[in-house]
Amino acid sequence: MRANLQGALQRMTYAGSNSPPVIGTVSASTTTGVAPLSVTFSHSVSDPNTPLANLVVEWVFGDGATATAVTANTATTHVYTALGMYQAVLYVHDGSTLVASTPINIVVGTSPTVTIVSPLPSILFRGGDVIDVTATVTDLLLPDNIVVNVVHGVGGADLSWSVELKHNEHSHPYGGHPTGLSTSFIVPTTGHHIDR
Repeated sequence: MRANLQGALQRMTYAGSNSPPVIGTVSASTTTGVAPLSVTFSHSVSDPNTPLANLVVEWVFGDGATATAVTANTATTHVYTALGMYQAVLYVHDGSTLVASTPINIVVGTSPTVTIVSPLPSILFRGGDVIDVTATVTDLLLPDNIVVNVVHGVGGADLSWSVELKHNEHSHPYGGHPTGLSTSFIVPTTGHHIDR
């Protein structure tokens, strides 16, 4: 206790220090596959102030399910039954501090399939030509099987083109990466002689 100049008494108590829990590693046995997808999540945690048995360890799988009362440093298995993209996160609480892991991305389903509709492989070009490019993308993760819905995080803007102009047994990269299911670019007329 100490008295201040205004005549009041103050009590100070040493509360000690508390270091937060430490999440060393998190991992998943697989991150992609078809439904039902069984994933085993592993983790390592420590805490300099709290016994491991007293830590609250919880996996949040991203599909509405959680695994609580997980024993520290043991594996946990979860089965994803619906197609979709999920983020699994490990949370650890020592009674005063909550920490979270970096999310693990889980994709249940197949990868999108991209088909270039135009131009056809047999198309020839000249410098100055406008080349129109079009692609279709199918994705079993979406109900209509077509990737056009940005709500799902995938749409025309997520499709980028890598263009190379090939001639005389070699190729030239085209500057930039146009985006969209359909776009166009102009064949350069400078920098190298491109006649056909």
